[in-house]
Formats: sequence, structure tokens, C-alpha cells
Amino acid sequence: MIPCAKNLRKSAYLPINYDAIYEESRQTFLHAIKPESKKPLTPIKILIVEDTEICQKIALLTFNQPTYVTDLATSGKEALEKYSQGYDVILLDLGLPDMSGIDVCKHIRKKIGDTRTPIIAYSTISDTLHEECLAAGFSETLMKPTEKKVLYQFIKELVEKAS
Repeated sequence: MIPCAKNLRKSAYLPINYDAIYEESRQTFLHAIKPESKKPLTPIKILIVEDTEICQKIALLTFNQPTYVTDLATSGKEALEKYSQGYDVILLDLGLPDMSGIDVCKHIRKKIGDTRTPIIAYSTISDTLHEECLAAGFSETLMKPTEKKVLYQFIKELVEKAS
């Protein structure tokens, strides 16, 4: 006759002290588990400043996933108005219709006084513009187009460094 499961502990089929081994392994197991991060996963809030319609669509599609919340501005003036909503990072095109991306960045850095929010010059950038962008207060520059994985990792690192 095979013992039923509830009587298994007291069964002659187990020559060892089951209760002692269970308690020992349970304690080891429970203490070995540690959460990876105590921080709740919150999406990265991005302001995309782009005036070209096709580039707007590409940017919005690129960040169309739960790890990102995107907002779009099509001019420098609109970017400065939306800036007050608070963003984790700003992707800023340099050639805007009403003012340059460099002027927008300077306004945020000097007039508003925000030196913490990462601002990325996301445009077709030459070596001379790269230096000018960094001098104006941009956190970094990226050339369009950028591979998604590279862009995601780049933004994640900048946001982590800023927080």
C-alpha cells in the first residue's frame, strides 16, 4: 500500500527527517532571493523637437513602446512652452523653423537654469557643429539616423546619469 501525500512525512518510505531538511532548505532559498531593483519601472518621458513630418513619424514610431512616453514639438517656441511639463530627456533637432536648436538649448540652460535634464542634439551633425553644440550646453550629439538599440541604450545611460 502506497501512502497518500498527507501522510508522506510520517511514512516509512522516507528514511530521513523530512521536516528538518525542508525547513533548512526553505530558509536558504528564501534568503537567497533578492529583488533586482526596488525602484518601480517608470517610463522615460521624452520631448522630441522636430519640424520635418517624416522625421516626426519615425521618431514617434521609434519610441512607441511602454518604456517611453513621448511628446512632440514642431518648433523652438513650442518646445520651450512644453518644457515646463518636465521631461527626462529632450531630443532636439538643430534646424527648426523659428529658432535654431542651439538657441533652444541655450535658453533652457541659461535663462531657465536647467543644467540637469539631458538634451541631445539629434540632427545631421558635422564635427564643427558637434563642438558648438557641446559648448551651447547639449549633453551629447547624435547623427540621424541612429540604430534603435544604440539610441535606447544612449538615452537610458544619459537619464540614469542625470538622476
